[in-house]
Amino acid sequence: MCGIAGIVDFRARPIHEEWLWSLCDGLAHRGPDDRGVWQARYEDLAIGLASTRLAILDPSPAGHQPMVSADGSLHVVFNGLLYNFRDLRRELAAKGYPFQTECDTEVVLAAYGQWGARAFERFNGMWAVAVYDEATGQGLLVRDRFGIKPLVYVEHDQRLLFASELKALEGVGDWPDAIDPVALTHYLRLGFVPHPQTLYASVRKLEPGHLLRFGPGGVSRPERWYHLPVPDVDHPPSYDEACAGIRERVEAAVAARTVADVPLGAFLSGGVDSSIVVAHLARHSPGRVKTFSIGFVDQARYDETRYARMVAEHFGTEHHEFRLHFSDIIDSMPGIFDHLGEPFADSSLLPTALVSRYTREHVTVALAGDGSDELFGGYWRYLGHHYLERYRRIPAWVRRHLIVPLVRRSRAAKTSRWANRVRQARKLLRADSADPLLRHIQWSMILSPEAETIFRLGARQAADYTPLWNTYETAVEPALAAAWNDEPMQRILLTDLSLSLPADMLHKVDLASMAHGLEVRVPFLDPAVVEYATSLPVAYKLEGTRRKRVLIDAHRDLLPPGIADRPKMGFEVPIGEFLRRELRDMFHDVVDRRTIDSFGWLDFDGIHELYQAHCRRQDDYADLLYALLVLCWWRRRTR
Repeated sequence: MCGIAGIVDFRARPIHEEWLWSLCDGLAHRGPDDRGVWQARYEDLAIGLASTRLAILDPSPAGHQPMVSADGSLHVVFNGLLYNFRDLRRELAAKGYPFQTECDTEVVLAAYGQWGARAFERFNGMWAVAVYDEATGQGLLVRDRFGIKPLVYVEHDQRLLFASELKALEGVGDWPDAIDPVALTHYLRLGFVPHPQTLYASVRKLEPGHLLRFGPGGVSRPERWYHLPVPDVDHPPSYDEACAGIRERVEAAVAARTVADVPLGAFLSGGVDSSIVVAHLARHSPGRVKTFSIGFVDQARYDETRYARMVAEHFGTEHHEFRLHFSDIIDSMPGIFDHLGEPFADSSLLPTALVSRYTREHVTVALAGDGSDELFGGYWRYLGHHYLERYRRIPAWVRRHLIVPLVRRSRAAKTSRWANRVRQARKLLRADSADPLLRHIQWSMILSPEAETIFRLGARQAADYTPLWNTYETAVEPALAAAWNDEPMQRILLTDLSLSLPADMLHKVDLASMAHGLEVRVPFLDPAVVEYATSLPVAYKLEGTRRKRVLIDAHRDLLPPGIADRPKMGFEVPIGEFLRRELRDMFHDVVDRRTIDSFGWLDFDGIHELYQAHCRRQDDYADLLYALLVLCWWRRRTR
């Protein structure tokens, strides 16, 4: 696991070596064990590669990057891990490749030399990689199937710059730093910027399952190398067969992710997903599994440690429990905000960063349960369609004169179960579209219609939902969308798998963990698990108010009593209450008129009216206000 970066100059100008070392400096947290650069200048192109290394396999100096192939023609920087690298190594050694290390990076080199870009189809793992072939003068940037590892790039002045993190590019070159207004509206509506955009108009994210070719002629358009298979929807397995198939594949995925030459453990929240991972890990680990959880002593609603303890005791793990105060979250914010290359407003980044920091004191690798919710229907918004259908059966006069006024008068917040239900009900009522995907977009947004006062009157970006709609509508490949044409919920799950999972959840985990040099592995995103899960009918996943039905039933006998059916809890902190109290001074200081006016079409007075309404508990605008706080902090840091 590493940080990777590079510079390609299509006018063959010399690469500034200080730029390459600056890239290493910007990625030092991702690879504290080693760093290196390589560059070469040819008649029609110059290239420089940079890497910082977190040594997981073969931690000896032999794993140094950038790495060159045995024949000296291929150069690579690789961020990730191949779980099937030993099988590939044996196959390639049989073909005559003279391996010198035990690293999977050398397997990447050998595989690319043998099969070219088709090699990536053989990889089971997570990665972002840059490879350059001196013999052909051609190179590739490639990202893994589901976007577990990040890669951003910018083309400017006949140069290509790329890096694992956007912030690493800040000190390199003079690329344009103008804000993309469409990306900014996406951020204010979702709390993150979906690929391929970043908040900078000139910087792009390489999309999951895509590659980018470069050579003396410049840079090609990104092309998709991975296609999720189109299932035979007319002949699904039986439900019992599906349960067995899921369990077999998840167990194999966890077992594959135990490969490491450094200490390994697992995050354990006490929820279904992490408990399943720990259950399988306990069966495939020679000693006691190390597990890690975080809890907050200030409020029981945000503390799952007793459930994590139950699971740890059941499987006999070496359990580490980090009990913190909310003040620890507040104190961590400046450092986390400064770490962001672009604004990112998922507040669960805060506890994820803290648990990563403490976990890194004990292990270098941790397994996590990310991806399960998108595959099996774990989020509340997936049930919204069911609840809306039931709501519509209520007589119109009861809805109009009783339910709607009650919901509008009641307090909405995440601080109690009732107030959270009111918050969810308000979202439900504001998204009554006939199109399930459009409803899903509206339920996913942090910007409610009432909150559009944050935009200046007449701002074009405020009214135009077309770019966001297009982003969602095109997230799933046409053939796959057509296969599930009669099951709109399946299309919605696939959309989240393609869009919000890599742009929000996986981005959060990568940011939080790699900031502390911790590698996180996600077994639910093993290709065999994903391809099987996405082939199953949606009724196997969602049934009435049951979520993740097939996953839970597949593991019910394996989990301790009470875990399989416990209500889902998000990994959250009470950011709405923080904004009313502890963060009040910070909000007023950071979200100031000068910073807001610098965006051109945000309205300072409208934002602070919204903030006052939130403080008076007239409504809950926590997620949007937090997004504005992060945005303005980033703006002040980068101006």
